[in-house]
Amino acid sequence: MIKEDILKKVQLEQKDEREDVIITKSFRAGWLGVTIVMVVLLLLRAYFQQSSEDIIIILAAHLSASSFYQYTKMPDKKAYLIFGIINLVFLIIQFYTLLSDFGVF
Repeated sequence: MIKEDILKKVQLEQKDEREDVIITKSFRAGWLGVTIVMVVLLLLRAYFQQSSEDIIIILAAHLSASSFYQYTKMPDKKAYLIFGIINLVFLIIQFYTLLSDFGVF
């Protein structure tokens, strides 16, 4: 393909890769901010000797979902699958602990 053909094809697609990169980076920055706030809340709850299973569940759900998504996009990288499974198991254990704190089990 020559340059003009590639340029026409890109213009017809009307896809702005710069916008995609910015959106991806903004989600990453947003989740980094959420994670920092959750860690601070975890530390405060530990200091005041309060239960923090709910915050841990949210963090584990985020890590598990993002790991599984990354694995679906890059199936050759098995570390994402392993990390996702570990986080999913941790999530289930924490959820069970939370429910037992509420007296469900």
